[in-house]
Amino acid sequence: MDDRARAIEFIREYIMKNYAGVDNIRIRELNHDQYTGNWTSHTSFNDIERSYEIALVFNEDKIIFVKEFI
Repeated sequence: MDDRARAIEFIREYIMKNYAGVDNIRIRELNHDQYTGNWTSHTSFNDIERSYEIALVFNEDKIIFVKEFI
């Protein structure tokens, strides 16, 4: 995954698939590590019940790490 737009779309798809009633997705930070090829994202959003902030590390459409802050 070498394109920033594809990375953003992957993040949005992941959130929409794993959380119900998502609203107001905001990607706060998106970095690409050229050595590993991994993307790191810090994203905030709301769902029906609460607000979330999550950190995602992914590569080639595969989730490597997710940390959820509620």
